[in-house]
Order: sequence, then C-alpha cells, then structure tokens
Amino acid sequence: MKYLKLAIIALMVIVSHMNGGEKMNKFPAKDFFDAKTANLLETIQKGDERAAQDLLSRGLSLNIIGEQNITPLFWFFLNGDKDAAQLALYIGAYPNFADGLGRTPVQYFAESIYTDWLEMLLSSGANPDEKDDGGESALFKAVNSQKARENIKVLLSHGAYINEKDNDGINAVFYAAMHDRFDIAMYLAELGGDVHIKSTTMGSLIDMVNDAIVDAGDEGRAVDKNVLELKKFMEAKGIVFPEAKRRGPKFEYRIFTPDGVKTNKQDLKEIFK
Repeated sequence: MKYLKLAIIALMVIVSHMNGGEKMNKFPAKDFFDAKTANLLETIQKGDERAAQDLLSRGLSLNIIGEQNITPLFWFFLNGDKDAAQLALYIGAYPNFADGLGRTPVQYFAESIYTDWLEMLLSSGANPDEKDDGGESALFKAVNSQKARENIKVLLSHGAYINEKDNDGINAVFYAAMHDRFDIAMYLAELGGDVHIKSTTMGSLIDMVNDAIVDAGDEGRAVDKNVLELKKFMEAKGIVFPEAKRRGPKFEYRIFTPDGVKTNKQDLKEIFK
C-alpha cells in the first residue's frame, strides 16, 4: 500500500505538470470507471447539465472511487478540465470526498501550484481545515507548495484556522520551520501564527530556530536571513532564546547511490533536482 500511495501521488504530480491545467483528455474515463459512470463524466465534460442530472437521478454518483484510487473530481483534474469539475461540484460532487488513499482534493491542491483549483473547491464548500491521518490540515500541505503564499492566502480567506494543530501538537508555523521553509514560517507568523508553539515530541519553535543556526555554523555558511528574521520577530513577542547549541547527535539524511552514500541536504538536492 505504501508504494501504491507513492505511485499515485507521483502520477498526480507528473500529470499536473504535463497538462498545466489545459484540457487534454489523455486519460479516458473508461480506464478508471465503469461504463455508466464514464458516460456520466463525458456528459459533464460536454457541459450537458440536464442530461447529467438525469443520469444522477437514476442512481449514479460522482462520489465514488475508481481504479487507481481516483475520484471523478481527480479524473477531471488529470484531464485538465476545470469547467467540468466546476459543473460536477454544482450538481453533486462532494468537495471533501477523499480518494482511495484518504486524501481530499483540498489537501492535494493546497500542495500544488493550482491555486485556482483550490479556490474553486473552497468556494464550493470544501472544508479548509480537513485533516489527513497525521492530523495535518491543508495549511500544512500548502507550506511545501511552490505557490505557498498564494495557497495559504486562499485557505485563510475561506476560514482556515491558522493555528490548527496536528497529532504532534504543532501548527503550520512550526511545520514550516521544521521543513526549512523559514520564509513561510515568517509569513505565517506575521499573519497570526502562534510562535510560542511546542511539539509533544520535537521541542519548541525556539529549538527549530536554534537548530537552524547551529546547522549553518556546522556547515560553514551564513545563517538564512529568514531564520534571523523569525528569531527577531519572536524576541519582539517576549520570547527569550537560550544560546544556540546542538541538542543531540546531528540528524543526517542518507541515501545509497552508485556514487556512494550521500549524507547531506545539498547532496540530496543534487540527486533529486
């Protein structure tokens, strides 16, 4: 199941970059759904609302999971058909309906570059605070998007709670810092994200900032200006920082390659760029 999940997510990412939101219809509905549902989806693509409503009245549904764990809404995305997705939402597709892997459309699009699809879902009633199994809301997903600021802004404008916590008790500010997105952590903090946050397992946001400072020193580079800005912002909130020290053994990323073991972040960036 783990590898299937990774494969489907990879498919979604690859296809999203291929189609760029443009209609392609490279993925026939019959390859993912039964014949009757495929006919329904194609009817929606044609913009025939009345005929689609008639098919729905006969017992068909837009809230089902097809082959490869995708839903009709995700199928419209795979084919870059936003107009059809909008019509599907209007006539009965549930915007919070999760795929076969348990991830909702909002969670996918919060992490994507397709802010317009995210806006469409939220405007159609999707829950901006819907969580995954780890308790992470869409704001957490947006942190790692190439359009993080835009997606965060849309989520907040639709009522997302900026200090929603995951199962470890952290908010999106902490999550951003934990993933070295201190620019986004600062952005969230300025918007009202709680900087006094503490994890039940990973220390506090103070620790995340100090760890980044120590890492920079160990690697012989300047401290990221966003780290220093966040520290200054927190100090203005009355937070006192202890001396930055290594809290324990340095965590290393490791991966085996034909050229040997790669252990630092820069090496990994070279591998996956």
